[in-house]
Amino acid sequence: MTDTKRRDRILANAARLFCEQGVAATTVREIADAVELNSGSLYYHFASKHAIATEILLQFLADLNLGYARVITGKMSTRERIRGILQISLEVSSAHPYATEIYRSELTRLPTFPQYEQIAAEAGRTHDAWASVIESGVDGGELRSDIDSFEMQQALRELTFAFVRGRHPIPIAEIPRLADSLTSMWLDGCGTSTQTDAPGTAVRQRTSRIRPASKSEANRPSNEVEELRSELETLRIAMTDISQNLPTCVTRQRN
Repeated sequence: MTDTKRRDRILANAARLFCEQGVAATTVREIADAVELNSGSLYYHFASKHAIATEILLQFLADLNLGYARVITGKMSTRERIRGILQISLEVSSAHPYATEIYRSELTRLPTFPQYEQIAAEAGRTHDAWASVIESGVDGGELRSDIDSFEMQQALRELTFAFVRGRHPIPIAEIPRLADSLTSMWLDGCGTSTQTDAPGTAVRQRTSRIRPASKSEANRPSNEVEELRSELETLRIAMTDISQNLPTCVTRQRN
């Protein structure tokens, strides 16, 4: 096995252990055992377990920034850019399945990691990419200007990676569909509103959507059918309340 392949195996197994146990609780011996090396051989490739964690995070952040750069420099609408940045986030997170959790769980301890300045710089570039997409959308009138642009991009970014962490592993074939779905949820909301009471503010309509009774239902005693309909309608309204509209970020089209 070449040194490159052995390093990749060390990184992959260490990432899993760091995600499951945390960097502090994971020993060099455990990492070495996972790749069938002795601890001395492991030190040939990496100076410490924190150096391994640093490499995992730097690879993840570098791949994100490489993909984001293609999105923010392309000639696309804001909606297309947001979809693009979401798809890149899903693709890179799938290629680095444990990195997002390691970054989140080790955030307060990152300043003690080797090459912390480089980690901070790469992380800053990812934030700048999201910010540039949101700010250009606000400036161009495609996104709402009454929502703070920093808060908007921070919320979308954090919600995206929270979603990613909860969906691992994400099948590659599912990523385009998920990117479409997330784009629609983030920008359009989850409601079925048909009118607005203020620009950019969705209003839910509680219109009755009870389906006609089937033949089998028609044969039941009428009071039983009515009770069933009433229960279904109560359940529908409750689910609507639980799934309240996300505040839409998209400005309404000007006539």
